[in-house]
Amino acid sequence: FGERLPCHLLRMTMFPKPTTWRFAHENMRHLHGMVSAILGDMVGIEHKMDFNAFRRQSAFNVHISGDDAVDVYVWGSRLPTLDGLAYKTRTLGHPCEVRIEYRGLVAAPSKSRRRGRIPVRVTSITQMQLSNGTERGAHIPTGEAFRNELAAVAHKLGMPHIVPHIRCDIVAKSAIKSMVPMDGKYGQVVGWMGTVDLEANAVAYWLLRVASTIGLGSRVAFNFGRMRVEEIHG
Repeated sequence: FGERLPCHLLRMTMFPKPTTWRFAHENMRHLHGMVSAILGDMVGIEHKMDFNAFRRQSAFNVHISGDDAVDVYVWGSRLPTLDGLAYKTRTLGHPCEVRIEYRGLVAAPSKSRRRGRIPVRVTSITQMQLSNGTERGAHIPTGEAFRNELAAVAHKLGMPHIVPHIRCDIVAKSAIKSMVPMDGKYGQVVGWMGTVDLEANAVAYWLLRVASTIGLGSRVAFNFGRMRVEEIHG
């Protein structure tokens, strides 16, 4: 595990600041489209699914970071060249300028010195959509779903060799089914919110901490899958 992840962080801030609509989940389809257009036009990066390589190999993840900005985690090249640039576009019918700040490669979490099973608590910040391999069950947190999604993170980092070493099981959970309204074709999106206590080995714990930065599960390019990860002591 190196000191940096193969992932770049961009802050995109909109001018003027929106006053008639919100930076929120119900408008994420438009914000995602804005980010996709900027990256596609400026550095040729497209958001697309690559099921042949591994599911959900999307080119970027988007987190809402305020009422006028998004943080974009991007896999690709030429990203530092975007620093300080501005992009004129329209979002929800309003003309605007998006200013870009390049914040560098994302720092990797340090390796845990603990051995064996590490007690870990995962608390959702935005709705979680973890799949056990099918669309069914996405609203129920399971150990299998966590292991599948951590394997997806490992593949995205270019580390498929660590997938067989992932060990992660649920020991307790307090989670409820969640419905998030989005516009257009997405409608009501189903997932879960709450807290899950896990026992994870060092590999799974490291991947969970990576995911606490870049997101975990489905629709991370739409501000889903954001979570807090903490080791349980005592």
